[in-house]
Amino acid sequence: MGWWTPLFNALLAYTFFGLDELARQLEAPFGDAPQCLALGAMCRTIEIAAAEALGDAAPLALKPNEKYIVM
Repeated sequence: MGWWTPLFNALLAYTFFGLDELARQLEAPFGDAPQCLALGAMCRTIEIAAAEALGDAAPLALKPNEKYIVM
């Protein structure tokens, strides 16, 4: 033990803080951050497919902006 105890505790605490931050990001996947799911684009794709299947005029697909690939 001895001098290795603080080093081991620091490494263990760093691991748990990292897991806590990962859990925070995973519990809210539909935000506006770049790592979040592109829910707007997914819904628009479904809306276009449903409109085409019904023979209605389909809305335009969402275009990516300068900040995100597709939202």
